Amino acid sequence: MSMHFNVKKQDRATFEGKEVLRWDIIYAKGSKEVEQYCLTVHDDDHGAQLRRFRPEEISHLIDSELLIIDRGYHSIPRQVDRQLYGTKELFGATKKQRHRVDRIMFLARRMEHFHRVNGMVLTPAGVDAYRSGLDKEYQAYQARVNFGTDKPNASQQRFALPTNTTLLEYFRKFWRSAGNPSAFLVVRGHEIDTNDQKAHDFALVMGLLQAFASNTKPSKGEVIDDMLDEIRKINQQRTENGFPVLIKERSVRTYERWIDLFLDPFEVVMQREGEAAARAKFGVNEGGMLAGFPGKNVQFDAWRFHIATRPVSRAKWQSMTPEERKSLKLCRRWVVVAIDVATRCILGFAICSAPNELASLEALRMCYRDKTPLFRDVGIEKSSWNFVARLHQTSTDSGSEFGKHPFGGAAFSEACRRLTGTLMNTVAGVPELRGHIERFFRTCEQKWARYMPGWTASNPQARNDRKPGEEGCLTDDDLQDAFINFIAQYHATPHRGLNFKTPATAWQEMKTRPEFDPDIPGPKALRDACGFYAEVSISSDGIRYAGNAYSNAMIRNERSKPVMDRIARPGEKVEIKVDPLDLGSISVLSKGDLISVPCLNRDMVGKSLRQWHHECRLRDAEAKLDMALRDGERREAKANLRALASTASATSEIGMGGYTPDEIRRAKAETNFGKGRHEKPFVGVDEYEDPLDGGYETAAPEGVDDDPFDEDDKLNEPTSADRYRSAKKTRRNSNQHWEDQE
Repeated sequence: MSMHFNVKKQDRATFEGKEVLRWDIIYAKGSKEVEQYCLTVHDDDHGAQLRRFRPEEISHLIDSELLIIDRGYHSIPRQVDRQLYGTKELFGATKKQRHRVDRIMFLARRMEHFHRVNGMVLTPAGVDAYRSGLDKEYQAYQARVNFGTDKPNASQQRFALPTNTTLLEYFRKFWRSAGNPSAFLVVRGHEIDTNDQKAHDFALVMGLLQAFASNTKPSKGEVIDDMLDEIRKINQQRTENGFPVLIKERSVRTYERWIDLFLDPFEVVMQREGEAAARAKFGVNEGGMLAGFPGKNVQFDAWRFHIATRPVSRAKWQSMTPEERKSLKLCRRWVVVAIDVATRCILGFAICSAPNELASLEALRMCYRDKTPLFRDVGIEKSSWNFVARLHQTSTDSGSEFGKHPFGGAAFSEACRRLTGTLMNTVAGVPELRGHIERFFRTCEQKWARYMPGWTASNPQARNDRKPGEEGCLTDDDLQDAFINFIAQYHATPHRGLNFKTPATAWQEMKTRPEFDPDIPGPKALRDACGFYAEVSISSDGIRYAGNAYSNAMIRNERSKPVMDRIARPGEKVEIKVDPLDLGSISVLSKGDLISVPCLNRDMVGKSLRQWHHECRLRDAEAKLDMALRDGERREAKANLRALASTASATSEIGMGGYTPDEIRRAKAETNFGKGRHEKPFVGVDEYEDPLDGGYETAAPEGVDDDPFDEDDKLNEPTSADRYRSAKKTRRNSNQHWEDQE
């Protein structure tokens, strides 16, 4: 194995068209088994690049002709041939020259066959003995190549067989060049002298012809006329100054050929037609990265629907008044889609008002879930959407919904790191790097969106006379159901990139390959990677979220723990992570770790948040309907109950009227009576007056001393020394004062 892939000094190796500068072999420790091949490949930007391959990879590269080994390329005979005849490729040859060389090579090979097999003597007389047979084969060859038939006829224009002397000359040149076709190519002399001055003049002329690459789109004739005027001015100046070398004027056709030959075609198209036209004309399409099995490469991208929709649910729209419906403005929703490159199957999607991380995470989470219930919800019974596989590599653009930098802390990037391990952020503004997902969006536009009411088209010109503002009638629910139906249609439609197999068939075939990995991450791993955060409180029945109770041993003991050991202090909320596609459990953030807490209602396992909300709405609607149907029964029972209570109270002479108005007024007055800072609620035991019977004036009139006591009583008022006395002693002194007054 190792000897077969060994490259010697006289051999030449090229990898993807770049020369291999060094070829090293690494053997396994303690054996002669080849472990790795290390290739140093020439790189125009960095000088050299080290590439490592396993033996089986080298074999695959050679079979696919990505790695070419030319044995004996640097040998002395091969070097002499290249000096005499050039390479075996007919570089710079015209179509007419190539056809001539092909005819000569055919005759030379037949001459070699007659010489080696039939013993033809290499003389004119020897060639003449085989001339008739050679002529017959030559005419049949021309008829087959030029007219597609082995039976030549008189109406076909063919070349006659050359003379015997010419045939011998062809054979000798063929033999000396080792079958190099370049030996028969007539090489014309260079039109441009390599003299420094003439080279300078040529550069000057090409600089003037560069004006053809302009956004004003001048014709070649206009550019050449301006260039000739400038050349004549320069030649006149050179003549006046006695400069001997003048710029040679050539024909207009020559200058036209120079524009086509020497100007950068990409620059010409970009300057004259724009960047998009240049990319479309000179862009390459090699199918992108290879993906031999489902999940090998999954592309994510966001696309804005060309459909005007109502930004409400179907139920909300039905409950709105005509005025509310009229004031509602139409909008265009976005969708984040995940497509498997190998099978072209759609693995996940999320419709949103604008691209965001939550929608991207929802699409990523859906890749690991059986989506067949979505088909059943919209009435599709014959198709299945159980396309689930472990993702090995994800590709996105640099949009904010996917994280601008790989592994830069964004939620989507972090989720891909946890679940796939590899995330590729392609260059923004180059949709060709995400050709599969971009082609799917184009298919959506051509085969689905344009047939929906409210179609806006990609531009007003393509819309024709359609009025999306008047046609728009789809709600958010209608848009999602329509998109799911289109996905089912797409999976059952033959795809050109799959050799006209349907994506569903391609998935069924490719999932049997040994590389396919059906082992998807567990519920906790998916929840921790793709879930969203929420804050909740811990109550006696555990954690309640979306109307469901979640609890385990840790949560049950949380309220009885010391405060310093709790997840959250009293009055604080705990942070949880919820999987929108599985409410069977939640993850609670505890001391830097996520702890799984199951739902007490095990019917929630595998149930999505959207499905649960839908069930709750149905349950509430059913409850309201049931209450309406039983309203007569409820009212009858209620009336009978009140009549029974009233009869029992009357017969027992016990009132049930509650407090009297006087009792209420008294309680209201006593609530704040005597609570003011300057109010004195009583002056003595014998002078107490009911606040409801006139009461006591709590504030003195203006100009009157508000103290009812004598001046002598001020002697016993608190002094500055009382601040150092206890409250008990101060209170005792105050009581003594009241005893003296008595």
